[in-house]
Amino acid sequence: MSREGQPLVWVVTPVHNGEAYLGECIESVLAQTYDNWRYAVVDNCSTDGTAEVVLGYASRDSRISLHQNDDFLPIMANWNHALSLLPPEASYCKVVHADDTLFPDCLELMVRVAEAHPSVDIVTAYALWGREVRHDGYVPYPLELVDGREICRATLEGQCYVFGSPTSLLLRSGAVRARPAFYNEQNFHADTEACFDVLRTADLGFVHEVLTRTRIHDEAMTSHASRVNTFHGGWLTILQRYGRYYLDRDAFRRRWRRAVRRYAVFLAKAVVQGKFRDAAFRAHHRETTALVWRSITRGGQAPTGGEPVDPTRTANGE
Repeated sequence: MSREGQPLVWVVTPVHNGEAYLGECIESVLAQTYDNWRYAVVDNCSTDGTAEVVLGYASRDSRISLHQNDDFLPIMANWNHALSLLPPEASYCKVVHADDTLFPDCLELMVRVAEAHPSVDIVTAYALWGREVRHDGYVPYPLELVDGREICRATLEGQCYVFGSPTSLLLRSGAVRARPAFYNEQNFHADTEACFDVLRTADLGFVHEVLTRTRIHDEAMTSHASRVNTFHGGWLTILQRYGRYYLDRDAFRRRWRRAVRRYAVFLAKAVVQGKFRDAAFRAHHRETTALVWRSITRGGQAPTGGEPVDPTRTANGE
């Protein structure tokens, strides 16, 4: 496809020591049928050959660039730093993990949906996680426009999950620029939390094709999340912050109590299994239990009082 008339898509990969898989990731961007993109790799003080891999591709294609951090940043802080480099002329932003890949028509089909529906700030699609296709079963074919508030309500109710990982999503640049920090750096699942924030005032676009592949391996973020089990804390944070906006009072309190009960059962099993001997596991769940305890000491089993989140304020500015 010709670049003429195409909105610019800015593709970005925040990475630390991604040499093993980064070449395949970059190749998948180069293979896109959509031509008007720029690709920035933000190297978070890697000690392997990450920089050399990027520079090799950049020497052959001027759309690819390397940005190297002066100091090492925590994961979410590096993601926010990467998005702060979004150029003003870019209409869309596409985050791609260094160990993930895009299918050739990913950008073309996602941009097509976003351009057809100005109310859409996030586009997602079916995704390949390892060998499993995900995000199916909720958005009926051929529907490609989904009410943002409804998809968030259904997600909190446990009816679906179509947000995937950052690699699964195309973001309208205006939604990124509107937030001083796009990701909540205190939540390991800040990518999911950001979807709930953006969709308060926007809709979701959906492409009925498999457009991305998430690689499953021991060093992947998803593997760390499973080992430490950050999911309970991530969802409790999202429920506490957005539950009263997307759910009515009874539904919110029901989901909160269910989440706390499930977390309590998990903690009891973790004690028996000796998982608290792991320092990372212990540190994470100390923070999560503090979150739950703060809500209980307010006088109830779920956060109470106040109005729903003001949709004109960002999650990180509350």
